[in-house]
Amino acid sequence: MSDLIRQFGSQSLLMLSRKIADIALGLGIAVLLARALGPEGQGIYSLAILLPMLLSTFMNFGLAPATVFFASKKDADIDSLVATNLLAGFVLGLLGIAVGLAVVFFAGQTLFVGVATRYLLLAMCMLPIKLTVAFVNGIFHGLKDFAVYNILGLSQKLIFLAVLLAGLFWQVEVWYAIAGMLAADSIQLLFACVVLRHKGYHLFRLRDIQPQLVKQAISYGFRAHLSNILAFLNYRLDMFILGAMTNPAAVGIYTVSVRVAEQLWIFSSAISSVLLPHIAGMEDEEARRSMTSLVSRNVLWLSVVAALAVWGLSFVLVDALFGQAYHQAAAVLRILLPGIAVGGMARILSNHLAGIGRPQINMYFAMGTVSMNVVLNILLISRLGVAGAALATTITYGANALGKVLFFWLVLRFPLRGFLLLGKEDAALYRRLLARVGRRGGKENLL
Repeated sequence: MSDLIRQFGSQSLLMLSRKIADIALGLGIAVLLARALGPEGQGIYSLAILLPMLLSTFMNFGLAPATVFFASKKDADIDSLVATNLLAGFVLGLLGIAVGLAVVFFAGQTLFVGVATRYLLLAMCMLPIKLTVAFVNGIFHGLKDFAVYNILGLSQKLIFLAVLLAGLFWQVEVWYAIAGMLAADSIQLLFACVVLRHKGYHLFRLRDIQPQLVKQAISYGFRAHLSNILAFLNYRLDMFILGAMTNPAAVGIYTVSVRVAEQLWIFSSAISSVLLPHIAGMEDEEARRSMTSLVSRNVLWLSVVAALAVWGLSFVLVDALFGQAYHQAAAVLRILLPGIAVGGMARILSNHLAGIGRPQINMYFAMGTVSMNVVLNILLISRLGVAGAALATTITYGANALGKVLFFWLVLRFPLRGFLLLGKEDAALYRRLLARVGRRGGKENLL
């Protein structure tokens, strides 16, 4: 168990380092877009790319999490997963474009108020690429090849940032930002395929596809799929409702608040990415419970401390990074922070459920939270505007976290203190971590 935790700690530290770089690049992109486009242009851009993001969630049919699950198994046939995922990415992507075209031409001006059709059509070109990248990256994720997984994740943002910086020599407009993201996605996919070939895997060799593995992946993926759709809606449906009930400028303000707030998920995002393949590959139930408890309580309190710091600095951060045009976003950010803090812990618990082969439990929770989110957004936006969307999000995230805590305590019989409250072993963990940071020539292991 100690060797496993050492490996988990080392991989989590690597993932955390990637997330820190991810935040730096993401903030750079957010600042450039916000200042170049202004609140209204930022809102139009956010709504335009929301369509392919939504369709990629609907059209992946759970293949991405299924890939992580099956690639983490000792007897995984990686060539079969590669062939299946590349083919599925392009086929499902083309089907998604057909669906997207129908949405744009029949309901575009109703769902995307103030967004020109040409922006929506350009953004739709991202869909096959984003799906295929997600499927391929799931292979490296399941194999615990976090070096490649991290490089692939960072490459897209690094390229996009470079494109935006190049655009500063002339005026950056909405079309340029969308085209820049499309170019970054395309280069990321090309890089992923090059890495696969370098590692000896075959691309598009259809005879490698195993019908039995496809059947198992569909079975697992279907159970995870609806949960992922609902989770995405829970994260982004507020933008649809806000855009329909207000205007693109309000969406732009809200987008900036959300982007800053979601940086607090650095701990949960980094560690849960490592947790899922570890939990899926473990057979000792007690070891699973122990690892999830350790991760859950530490992510919770790290997120709370980070939220308090951001709350105190919110106006300074927003004004310094985005300018006075986004000053209102600081107050909205403060409303979002409590939900974001507890939402990180809920993500850890969700990945435990997915890792033990019960993703349908996440689906049941997501159904309730999406319903709550829609009702609260409609009620609160009409009264409070942008602040109402933030309050609806915080209440929904809080309810989701509370529900999962009760489920783990009452149904899975996790000791409540074990995954909520820090103990002596956590203090010892941090002392060892600080000691290793102080010893520059020390080993890389956390424990």
